[in-house]
Amino acid sequence: MAYSDKVAITTIIPATSAASEADPNVGTVSSSAGMRDVMKLQMKINPETQVIEEAKFKTFGCGSAIASSSLATEW
Repeated sequence: MAYSDKVAITTIIPATSAASEADPNVGTVSSSAGMRDVMKLQMKINPETQVIEEAKFKTFGCGSAIASSSLATEW
């Protein structure tokens, strides 16, 4: 089964693929390599409003893993 155009484009040019710089308001979550895809998700949260201000990722894996990681950080 082929990837859709949106998934293929997001794999090549992900919207938010870079880890944020060190910041006390940035939390990091990492996945395990159990499925051979590894994702690192970082969210910068405003300490006053508790609102996510920025989300970034770094994923090592297949095209659908990269595309879904990118989509998760765009919401």
